[in-house]
Amino acid sequence: MIEIKDSDLQRAALEGMDKFIQVFTDTYKEVLGEEGSAENMHLLTGE
Repeated sequence: MIEIKDSDLQRAALEGMDKFIQVFTDTYKEVLGEEGSAENMHLLTGE
């Protein structure tokens, strides 16, 4: 499961919507690598 710290979300929300969304995309890239692949898609579950 991919987790994002609440403090990171709160800080980004204060900086605007673009920064808020960037927290998610940066975290996904960090976990999956720069590109998703069939081998790591299981990490993007709904849990």
